[in-house]
Amino acid sequence: MSALSDNSSRSRDPGTSMTECAVEVGLTISATAELGTVRRFREQLDAARALRTLDDGVRQNLLLAMSEIATNVVRHAEPTATTLTLSLTREGTSWLLDLFDDGGSFAGFQERIENLPDILVRDELASSGRGLALIAHFFPDFEYTPASPTTGNQNRFRLRIPAIEKDEKSIIAIVDDDAAVRHILEAYLSDSYLVRGYSDATAAIREIAENAVDLVISDISMPGMDGLALRRQLSLQADTDVLPFVFLTASEDLALQSEAAMLGIDDYIVKPVDRQKLRGIVQRVLNRSSKLHARIGNRLDERITASLKPSLPEVIGEYRAVARSRTAGAGGGDFVFHRRSTQGHTVILGDIMGHGEQA
Repeated sequence: MSALSDNSSRSRDPGTSMTECAVEVGLTISATAELGTVRRFREQLDAARALRTLDDGVRQNLLLAMSEIATNVVRHAEPTATTLTLSLTREGTSWLLDLFDDGGSFAGFQERIENLPDILVRDELASSGRGLALIAHFFPDFEYTPASPTTGNQNRFRLRIPAIEKDEKSIIAIVDDDAAVRHILEAYLSDSYLVRGYSDATAAIREIAENAVDLVISDISMPGMDGLALRRQLSLQADTDVLPFVFLTASEDLALQSEAAMLGIDDYIVKPVDRQKLRGIVQRVLNRSSKLHARIGNRLDERITASLKPSLPEVIGEYRAVARSRTAGAGGGDFVFHRRSTQGHTVILGDIMGHGEQA
């Protein structure tokens, strides 16, 4: 298998073995229709530079849908498909992911999609029905075109994904009733961060609840809800209780600073604000928060992995049992659970769909 290159504007016709070619800023891969190919397609698609700027959740949904479609083609196409071709191209403000196959067309596919609730309650279609439901949920406008001259006499599944790129800049909320101070802080920070300004704490709380931020910089003394009350309110919400927080103050009152410190803030800045000191504090607080989240995430991954580690007795009823496993990435993978009761033994085999935090 040759390595995939997706940074060229050249195009080549895919062959029958795993080949590569870049189409505009996307990719095209063609290979024999088998389950091993589905796994390789997923790995190649996940590694494609063209998708690295997409939101992580969107990318994972795309990988999941592609795997489900390709697996169904390999297992259920009649006549059996011999070749699968995966194509990713950019069309305007959207990505198009096409999966072509040369097997038999799925009869009445559109009707199956339109009647998903009926499919899900019919045992003989339960497995594929769940897959269709996932695809329809994540990509409601996906298309299936049976083999025709317009599709190169191959069946085509098409997923359309808005090319909404994730912004790598951290988002900072500045809360101060003084417009001049807000504008100065924004000027100091806007070249490296996305800055949102709020003139009062109530508006900031409402907006932060709907659009998450990475750091709050708030004046302490403000009319109505002051900065101390803002911090207390945010600490009561599950989504913002550990949100990094820095106070602004024109006062060097030690009692006030002590009260602020008791609220678990990360730092405070005395006005007038020095640009270099401000940027240093912001960078330090964000770096510390990022490391803390990574540490917590790693510990969670370790606990989840340990909980999914198979544990089977050597004998289950009249059968000898053995299990072999390897650690998957963060999330994802398969699991096996065994429970013994007065009625007998229960062995559950399961598959975690998706990878990373979503899984």
